[in-house]
Amino acid sequence: MKLLPTFQRPKITSAHIIAVVALAVGMAGSATAAVVISGADIKNNSVSTKDIKDKSLLLKDFKGSERKKLKGATGAQGPVGPQGPAGAAGGTGAPGAAGASGFTPPPSGTLVSGSRVHSLQVSGSILLRDYIELPFRTIVPLTEGVTGRNLWFAPAASVLDTEENATACPGNADAPNPVAGNLCIYIDQTGNVTANSIDTFAGLYISDINGPGDTTGAAIRYLAAAAGEVSIRYVWAYKAP
Repeated sequence: MKLLPTFQRPKITSAHIIAVVALAVGMAGSATAAVVISGADIKNNSVSTKDIKDKSLLLKDFKGSERKKLKGATGAQGPVGPQGPAGAAGGTGAPGAAGASGFTPPPSGTLVSGSRVHSLQVSGSILLRDYIELPFRTIVPLTEGVTGRNLWFAPAASVLDTEENATACPGNADAPNPVAGNLCIYIDQTGNVTANSIDTFAGLYISDINGPGDTTGAAIRYLAAAAGEVSIRYVWAYKAP
């Protein structure tokens, strides 16, 4: 009778175990390498928005030139906001310069001028008078005296020759330019006035030519040529010394 061979289970040794582990590690390494994808493995223009996780990209993921494009267009101006509370009161400012006063002379070099019209009906050839009231007081009193005279007419046909002074009173009625310290009278127009009859004196009344003078004004006197309407129009000007 023929005997059949007896089946024996193979004996597992440590060498077998090491071989299996090595095989598993090798296979795992190959699998890991297979899932690493670079830009070279992606087809151009193939990645779309559905392939990117929502809200995952950061600003630094874009280059500078593209980041500038992310700034939106300027929108419409919003409504004006409510007015803020009033601020604290500011400090007191420095005092301003003192204003001019009729009680004090004008500053040196200041030109002050005015114009007047004197017109009335007369019954014949009579003397008439008009008064120039200055809006200030002069530093040096006005005088028509021989010494230190500072009250003059600019040359005109209706003015007494001794009352004219072209040097002290340059200019004209439109552009008076008296020399500093002088009150000058520029005759602009006359009607029914005797030629070479107009003269002047300091103050309200005819003063003594050797008197102290006046600081408030001057008068002019002239002769009507005939009965009827007589008129005189003139400009006075004073430049402070």
